[in-house]
Amino acid sequence: MDRETFKMIMRDFFIPYVQKEGEALKSNGRAALFVDGHLSRYDVKTFDMLDKAGIDLIILPTHSSQIIQPLDITLNGLIRRVFPVAFRKGVPKHVLEGIERLRRLKTRPPILRAYSEQTKNAT
Repeated sequence: MDRETFKMIMRDFFIPYVQKEGEALKSNGRAALFVDGHLSRYDVKTFDMLDKAGIDLIILPTHSSQIIQPLDITLNGLIRRVFPVAFRKGVPKHVLEGIERLRRLKTRPPILRAYSEQTKNAT
């Protein structure tokens, strides 16, 4: 993605969506958009456009996923590895066993607890 593409996505899709949702919620507050540190995000015109639309662009520092996005290296990473295989061949036994081990942990992140509850109720 380059700066022009990012600006076009913000202008043509994201800003109108946020404005529509803000009207539906009767909100006159600001919105926040968290993005990675890709170079396409650094454009003064895009910053200004988002600011005028009431959107704060928050660029996460590069090479900081393990600190500020812990789910990317735990649950989300597992899901990214599991889904392509699951859709192609069915979920392999070792993946199901790994998910089951995660479900049995005593201290689990809220997202994993919610996943456990949903899958327990579905069976």
